[in-house]
Amino acid sequence: MQAQSSNFSARREQVKEFLDGELAKYETWKELKMTEKFFGHLFENQKAFTNAKREDKGKVGRDTILKFLGRTWANKSGAIQEALASIKSFEMYLDRKAVDMIPVQYQVKQFRKAVSPKKYNVPKSKQREIAEKIVEDKIGGREIPKVVRGFMPKPKREERDSEVQRMKEEMEKIDKKARSLCGTIIGLNAEMEKMKVKQLSGIKSYFAVDTIADLLPAVKELLKFFGFSFREVLLLKGRVK
Repeated sequence: MQAQSSNFSARREQVKEFLDGELAKYETWKELKMTEKFFGHLFENQKAFTNAKREDKGKVGRDTILKFLGRTWANKSGAIQEALASIKSFEMYLDRKAVDMIPVQYQVKQFRKAVSPKKYNVPKSKQREIAEKIVEDKIGGREIPKVVRGFMPKPKREERDSEVQRMKEEMEKIDKKARSLCGTIIGLNAEMEKMKVKQLSGIKSYFAVDTIADLLPAVKELLKFFGFSFREVLLLKGRVK
C-alpha cells in the first residue's frame, strides 16, 4: 500500500508539471476549450481557469490535479500515460526547449512521436531547428511527421535498400492488422444494430473517437504513396458513386 501511495504521489507531481506547462499556453478558458477540449473540462468557467493560473496562488493546485487524475487514473485509461509521456521523454530523447516552443499539445504529441527513436530518431541538437520551422510556418499537427522526415539526411543506397525491405515488412503487418480491425468493426457494428444501440458515451468512447481521428488522416497520408486518394479507393471498392 505504501509503494502504491508513493507511486501515486510521484505521478501527481509529474501531472502538476505537465498541467503547469499546458495551461501557460492559453490566455483564456474559452481558448483552452476550443483547442484542447479534454483540459478545458477541468474548469467550469473562466474564473476557475484564472484562479488556477494566479501567480499569488501558485501554479496548478491540488484540486485541479486530483480532478485530472480522477478522470484518468481511476478509469485506468491511456490518457495519463499520454499526458506524462513528454515529461518522461525529456530525460531520454526530447529537447525541452524545442517542445516549449510548440504552442499546441496535439502538435507536441505528433512532434514527440516523430522525433522518437521508434520513428525518425532525431538528435536533440536538431529538434529546436525543426520546432522553429513548425512555429514559423504554422505547421499543423498532422503535417509534423512529414516536416520532421524532411530534416533527415538522405540514406545511402545500402541503407535505402534495407529500408525498402523493412517498409515492405511493415506493409504486410499493416495489411494483417487492417483486415483484423475491419472484421472487428464490422462485427461490432452488426451487434450494435441488432441491439438497436443509438449512441455510445463515456470516457472510453471519447478516447476511441480520438484514436480514430488520428487513424483516418494517417491512412489518407499512406494512400498518397500508393497514388490514390481516399475517395478514389472508395470508388474502386464501389462504396461511393
